Formats: sequence, structure tokens, C-alpha cells
Amino acid sequence: MEKIKTEAQFEKVLLLEKAMVFIFFDWSGQAHLSKKVLSEWESKAELQIPLFELDPDDLTSVSKWVLEEVKERGGYGSLIWLKNGKISGIEMNVGNSEFSELERKTGELFS
Repeated sequence: MEKIKTEAQFEKVLLLEKAMVFIFFDWSGQAHLSKKVLSEWESKAELQIPLFELDPDDLTSVSKWVLEEVKERGGYGSLIWLKNGKISGIEMNVGNSEFSELERKTGELFS
């Protein structure tokens, strides 16, 4: 999982045909659990789609996008599926997801 550290990196992610973005908040215990689940899934699945991590608190220039587009307000650790920069799916709490569910949803959204 590659961390998005600059607005320019974020803009490049939005230009990709397919991408997944994990919204992480360091202050949220649930987001830490979600990150662990997502990291385990990433290591077990052979992902063909790039996976990025975005911490809106570290990159406040995109926090408006997170609030308005993702509608992320809970801080649970959301996974966003993007197609050509547009949100095609959201899992608001990855920590409550099974690997099979993440794989199924990824396949459906990107087929």
C-alpha cells in the first residue's frame, strides 16, 4: 500500500483507470484495525489494482474531497474504489470486512 503524501500524488491517483484508496485516520482505533485487515488482504491476494493510503489529517488539501465525495465522517478506515477518478464503490469500515467480500466487491466494480 503506497501512501499518498502530496496533492500531486493524489491528482495522479485520480487519473488512473482503476485504483483503490484506503482512508486512514491515525487517531482512530478502528482505522488501525481496518488498516491491519487491509494489509493482510493485500499480502494474501495478488492485487492487480494499485492500493493507496490517504490520511486526510496529513494532507489537508484533500480533506474536502474526503468529506464531500467520500462522505467519510466516522474515521473507521474506508476503502474507496475509483474508476477514472470517480468513486465506484465505498466500504466504510474495512475492519468489519471479510477478504472474500473485498475480493468479490473489487471484482464486481472493476469487471
